[in-house]
Amino acid sequence: LTVTIGVAKYPEDAVTADRLVQRAEEAMHQAKARGGNTIGVYYQECRNFIRFDLARGTVRVRIAPAAEEAAPQEPGRDSEPLNISRSGLLFESDTPFAMGVPIVVSCENAREGGRLTLRARVVRIEELGGTPPRYEVGAAFSMEWEHQEAQLEQFLRRGDLVARP
Repeated sequence: LTVTIGVAKYPEDAVTADRLVQRAEEAMHQAKARGGNTIGVYYQECRNFIRFDLARGTVRVRIAPAAEEAAPQEPGRDSEPLNISRSGLLFESDTPFAMGVPIVVSCENAREGGRLTLRARVVRIEELGGTPPRYEVGAAFSMEWEHQEAQLEQFLRRGDLVARP
């Protein structure tokens, strides 16, 4: 026996019963598409910036918990960066990061040698399943000074990244 469940919350996702059930059903279908036997939570798309696929560009990203800033882990060993935008990063990891945990994101342009280090906080985590389990983690950048967002945007443009729809 397996169970796939969709969850939506009142009043954030819908204010009428019909709409709330419809959104929970959408979440259930998304969970089924990921393999089923899991719980899918409805969330509304909140992206304000174009996301860039990290697999096709020259930008290499390393992710580490803020406490391990001195020795960030190599991509693919534990964390695999998926895409990046001016506001955040999406990556897969073996580590079940907790919501709100501070992380350090180190970016390097392999072709030009430019480097950029950003602080971020985990804002979303979703278990993908598997053995051992993998997690999809979303992190929002904490811009620490006035020009850091523009610096990140310029860094991303130089990295030959491909925009994701």
